[in-house]
Amino acid sequence: MRRALICWIAAGLAAGAGRVGPGGATADEGAFGGVAVFSVTVVPEGAPDLYTNEPPELRPHLHIWAVRAPGEPVQLTEGLVQDDTPDLSPDGRQVVFVRFDQQEPTRNPQLWIMDVDGTNARPVRGDPGLRPDEPRWSPDGARIAFRSSGEIWVTSVDGGGPEEVTESGGYDARWSPDGTMLAFTSDRDGPRMLVDARGIPKANPDANEEIYAIGADGTGERRLTTDAAQDHSPSWAPDSRRVAFQRDGAGEGIDGVWVVSVDGSGLRRLSTGENPAWSPKGASIALVRGGGIWTVDADTGDEVQVTDAFRRISGLTWSRDGSRILFKRGTDAGRGLYVVDVASRVVTCLVPPEAGLRIRSASWWCPP
Repeated sequence: MRRALICWIAAGLAAGAGRVGPGGATADEGAFGGVAVFSVTVVPEGAPDLYTNEPPELRPHLHIWAVRAPGEPVQLTEGLVQDDTPDLSPDGRQVVFVRFDQQEPTRNPQLWIMDVDGTNARPVRGDPGLRPDEPRWSPDGARIAFRSSGEIWVTSVDGGGPEEVTESGGYDARWSPDGTMLAFTSDRDGPRMLVDARGIPKANPDANEEIYAIGADGTGERRLTTDAAQDHSPSWAPDSRRVAFQRDGAGEGIDGVWVVSVDGSGLRRLSTGENPAWSPKGASIALVRGGGIWTVDADTGDEVQVTDAFRRISGLTWSRDGSRILFKRGTDAGRGLYVVDVASRVVTCLVPPEAGLRIRSASWWCPP
């Protein structure tokens, strides 16, 4: 399976990598730089359409891959596991991810860390009763925030023990650039999902998500938004003083990308769009609108269209110097990984969807 998947990717890169012209077409590999890691769903041969009660070897697996430029993607993990939500350390040398061992009797996922070349993989010491998800490195590389059982936790990389940060629910935690706070989303006022009388989860039409900020030590929690809409996907300004987020469900003229100060003041709508990502080098916020990527100045509101309209763009991630944006693009064939140079609007295809991959989570590190 490992060799076959490498062949699929190599064939796809040979046919599809390279310059994709301003806003949509093919660039030299040097436009990428650094390394990206991503998780891929692998469906075993002979697997049935439904996987309930199937043996581990017939269930879908998730493995972590890495791609550099120049070079082909390389598989970092393998086996009867589900390795997902990888996040690269601030120095680009290590990857934290969640591993669910399909042959493990307890069936509890664990946090794992490995070197970026796939070596030295080991679990992070912690509470075996926790079910970690959404791990994210702190800016200093010493701590990892994650979600478990509806709450946000922080643990030291050396396994010093996880500490619960929130008490009333939280997810999608994001470190402030100065490493002192976490912005997160909470549906404590109206859960996203409800369970009906038959035990089947269903979407709650009265769901209410809000944006919060809290000290990394669990002190000083602040509610930044108060409304009946769904506020989510927080993204910090580089000075750690403001947070951009997405608002849905409030109606035309209200939905879109908003900005708020970390003390809850200065709340304002910035633009239409979704998936905000604040540049680490200035006031520019990237977002998705009409299938394309745009940048909006958080101070002036000036807008620039960066790419033409694609299908199902998500996962916007800036380079450390603020010059490029990594993103996932979905097609009927699957999801691919791309990078766009903001100034030239040249899009570089890293892993094309034609390779037949089901790319899920991705993380990117590149030199400053």
